Amino acid sequence: LGGDGDSSKGPELAKAISEKFGSVEDFIKYFTQCGLAARGWAILAWNPYNGKIMQYNGDAHNQGGVWGCFPIIAMDVYEHSYFIDFGSDRKAYIETFFKNLNWEKANEFYKKAKGFIL
Repeated sequence: LGGDGDSSKGPELAKAISEKFGSVEDFIKYFTQCGLAARGWAILAWNPYNGKIMQYNGDAHNQGGVWGCFPIIAMDVYEHSYFIDFGSDRKAYIETFFKNLNWEKANEFYKKAKGFIL
């Protein structure tokens, strides 16, 4: 976080997301739905086993972990992450998350991670 939500500042990641999900906007819609459905985390990660970005949900800190993958965008959707500011409005929290996403930093994570292929 700490960015302005401008995906054009993460060109390589935005391109990979568009190739997988159709567009950045479609990804945000999909990731939002994943965040609404998850109990704990929604994560976009680089999977070095298949050489692709993948979306994963984790329902607990010790369940749903994707071992060996590199997180690129990780969104905490446990109630403690949003309840003080948003009450039970998880969707408003997720919208704010994307408005503040630092695409430059996520792009750096992506570029480093995609160098690993097993």
